[in-house]
Amino acid sequence: MDHRFNATLRACLIGVLLLPLMVRADVIFSATDATWKLFKGLSEASSPDPAAWRQPTFDDTSWAVAPAPFYYTSTPTEPPFYNGGPVTGTVLGDMMNVYTCVFLRKTFVVTNAAASGTVMVQVAGDDGFIVWLNGVEVGRTNMPAGFVAYNGRALGSIAEPVQIHEFILSGSQWLREGTNVLTVQGFNWDPA
Repeated sequence: MDHRFNATLRACLIGVLLLPLMVRADVIFSATDATWKLFKGLSEASSPDPAAWRQPTFDDTSWAVAPAPFYYTSTPTEPPFYNGGPVTGTVLGDMMNVYTCVFLRKTFVVTNAAASGTVMVQVAGDDGFIVWLNGVEVGRTNMPAGFVAYNGRALGSIAEPVQIHEFILSGSQWLREGTNVLTVQGFNWDPA
């Protein structure tokens, strides 16, 4: 089975296929093939506080910069990762049998948070993921409850094609004036 994790921000409001990020006025914060900060799950992304990496103020300058989507093994052949054209993104060729998760960060700037309206976060992940906006969890799919360590796993394998999950939020409640950060921890069920 191919294990892929697509991370981008998109929406008609705000979203992430793990897709491009926009606000109601169609202000695009990030395109589908946007670059993200990436930390491979060989250890916790931050220590001693394993949740610090989810905050807008976290220093991620040592993290890799890579374009979405993120996947490993063979080339994606079905939506939403493949749309008939050339496949772009980042192949995690060293993931198989080595690590089961990736940590992803995407910062974006909001200049009028109070007028943001509804925020839609869209995520496609194989096999599981947890999403945070400004350090607060906004969605989770196919993952156990609570904290999941870097060496954790999704609850099970996801059947192809991978579905897009949507999380609808109030922009005025979740977005901040200035720099915001969307963070995602994507997991495989089976390391092989």
